[in-house]
Amino acid sequence: LIDADVNDYEEDNARYGTPSVGKLTARLTGKDIGLEDVPDRFSAITFYVMTPHCHAPSCIREEFWNADTGELICNVTARYGSPDFGPLSMPFNEANYIAIPPCLFGHQAGLRGPVTISPSTNITAIKYFNNTFRHLGQMAQWTGLMKYDTDPF
Repeated sequence: LIDADVNDYEEDNARYGTPSVGKLTARLTGKDIGLEDVPDRFSAITFYVMTPHCHAPSCIREEFWNADTGELICNVTARYGSPDFGPLSMPFNEANYIAIPPCLFGHQAGLRGPVTISPSTNITAIKYFNNTFRHLGQMAQWTGLMKYDTDPF
């Protein structure tokens, strides 16, 4: 979870109905990531699965950056139902159905190796959304599977 204090945002578009893209940016450190089951002390966090929490019909894309190195750790672009994927009557391919593919990390062929950051690593998380029409409760959260290194040695 990226922002435990405020995670529902009101967009700001002076002229709803005019095509526009909104953007939410969060800046935090590795020690601020996580909401539950976070150990008191840890030396590293390793990511294995990451996916943003993003709603249709406004979701466009979310990015998760290591701000210290400029490395894009995860970039997820929403995919909406489309005739490119078969009939729009197919389950999970309806016109307004949204799929949000995760970023997967591992040692298996074809996967990017796991990414590890420290508690002091600066993170920038960015969400882009269609702001043409009002949508209350924009959320800029990330979820997934990560491991905290609590080994004292």
